[in-house]
Amino acid sequence: MEESQQRRQLPEKKEQELTAVIDMMSKLIKHHEKKMHGIKKTQDKQKIQISENHDMIERLQKENDELRTICLENEEERLALYEEISCLQQELTHNINHAKECNSQLEHQNLTNDILTERIETLEAELPSLTLDDDAPTVRMGHIFQPTRKKITRGYS
Repeated sequence: MEESQQRRQLPEKKEQELTAVIDMMSKLIKHHEKKMHGIKKTQDKQKIQISENHDMIERLQKENDELRTICLENEEERLALYEEISCLQQELTHNINHAKECNSQLEHQNLTNDILTERIETLEAELPSLTLDDDAPTVRMGHIFQPTRKKITRGYS
């Protein structure tokens, strides 16, 4: 009897074991389904993030291109300004040199004028000591030197 009971219990036991295995497999499948669902959600989020990143990359590339264009324009403008400044510096240097030359010439002219003024004053001082037969030429000579002195001394005013 025991054997028959064991035989009866054997299928029942196997059935219980199979039921337990089926329950465990069912739980495992549900767990994997949840895991797969979570993975799918994560993948969807990652796809959205990838799409957003792709859009951001395109915007940044466009902005980068615009900035490069602006930089090139600024560089061209900077070079043009540099050229203009260089030309102005050369012109200024030329003008300074010319002004120095003119100043030197003016100083030389002033020195010459001083010498001529002194010479005229000396000649005018000597003029009365000259003896002429007639007074008229002396007066006339004085008129000749007077305007000359005025012309020369005018440069100092």
